[in-house]
Amino acid sequence: MNNDMLLNFFESNINHKKLRKSRLKRKLTIDKVSEMTGIPHTTLQRYETGRTKNVPREAVKKICKVYGTDYEAYYIWTEFALFNLTGKKSPTSIGGAMN
Repeated sequence: MNNDMLLNFFESNINHKKLRKSRLKRKLTIDKVSEMTGIPHTTLQRYETGRTKNVPREAVKKICKVYGTDYEAYYIWTEFALFNLTGKKSPTSIGGAMN
């Protein structure tokens, strides 16, 4: 697998719901994040809704700098389900804290 294929894999596997949840947790508006990152408002909206499937790694890094999080935590491959004591699946994350 060459570097372009690997980069495409990562960029197309972003967890858009976690991006939005992190912004809301910090009580930031899309306009404020746009101002702080230089990423256009509409582009950020597309990232958060999943409308844009390939989110550039550099964009995720800019967003994470604002949120104070690790960019790797926003990729789908960092998630897996664990069983809790009741036997029910509960979502968790590897590669970073649930943000």
